[in-house]
Amino acid sequence: MIPLNKINTVRRKSPDKIGQFLAKHGQKPVRIWSNQWGAYWRSGRAGYAMQRDEAGTYTLADAFDATSHCGPEKGIYYDFIRG
Repeated sequence: MIPLNKINTVRRKSPDKIGQFLAKHGQKPVRIWSNQWGAYWRSGRAGYAMQRDEAGTYTLADAFDATSHCGPEKGIYYDFIRG
């Protein structure tokens, strides 16, 4: 899992690196985890799911866009789906 706050730190220090990272990995599927709620985001940004199999699937680029407003208190992580 990759924490949003780590990506935001890189984005502030070196914005071109985030562009390169998303160009390389942006289409990979992820689930969005919220430490604040102890749950995954559901599909369409509609609520939370306690079970992984009920979580929504996003591309990393979409997940990054959907969570860009979240502060570190939300504890957002991107859980890469392997397969």
